[in-house]
Amino acid sequence: LLSDLLATRQARHCDKQQQRQQQQHPLPKLPAAAEAAAAAGAAAEGGADPVSADVALERTFGSGKYQLGVACGVGLCIYSSTVAVNLLPVFLDIKLAEDPSLPGLTQETLPMASTALFSGWLVGSLCVGWLVDRLGKKAVVRLGAWGILLCTLAAVMLPPLTAGSIAVFAAIRFAMGFLLAPAVVAGLFAQEFAPPAWRNRVMVALNVAYSLLSILMACACGTISRHLDWRYELLFWCGAPMVVGLLFGLRLAGESLDYLVEKGRRHEAAALLAAIARANGADPAAAEGAVLVASEGAAG
Repeated sequence: LLSDLLATRQARHCDKQQQRQQQQHPLPKLPAAAEAAAAAGAAAEGGADPVSADVALERTFGSGKYQLGVACGVGLCIYSSTVAVNLLPVFLDIKLAEDPSLPGLTQETLPMASTALFSGWLVGSLCVGWLVDRLGKKAVVRLGAWGILLCTLAAVMLPPLTAGSIAVFAAIRFAMGFLLAPAVVAGLFAQEFAPPAWRNRVMVALNVAYSLLSILMACACGTISRHLDWRYELLFWCGAPMVVGLLFGLRLAGESLDYLVEKGRRHEAAALLAAIARANGADPAAAEGAVLVASEGAAG
């Protein structure tokens, strides 16, 4: 209550100070016609009517090969495949505890690594919004995918070199959990490139794929890969999808349109719309001259 009262008093003091400055140094007022012309010039460069990225996607360029490629390469390979990061340890920990070359990883110590994984996910979830605001969705998704890939390689190579040190293994799991939060942004990133009318369907499809992959992985770990070395399983389920997503999905996808507009990079946004139009077989000429404004409720 005291802090609220102090904040209110400080806000009133700032308002009074601002009013005094405005009275002492009034700004020159433009005529109504000049004001309107200035607003029109700022809103529409080159005479084009400003439109939001959502309107441009929905009315002008629609959906096609570009959106399908982003949904598969980014949404499916990165977002839906993150199920392996939090579910695969349930199956791998049994093999790790039975591996004679890893004396430090036992049924008693491995729960610490699982706790580290979810602790990292918690910390990453608290930081991911800040990262998206400053770096953009594409950069954050790339960070998550590269991070999970490198953590997968570390989890394969480091435990045998450290005789299964639980401290090292828990640190790897914590880092992987932290990077899981940026990788999950891939679902929102892929959804954003679809026209608004299709976005819910895209997210439903990605979550269905997430569920099907979890079922497939559970069945495979209990049957055909039951006697397979745990390193191969880890590389297949956690590493391979990230490689595909980085090589194909993120190379195809541009940055978030709304993020480009909010950062004042409208020419890049128009060029990206033109690329989307060409990929979908539409005329890119309208995209090149488009004046984009941020979509309503857009963030990052």
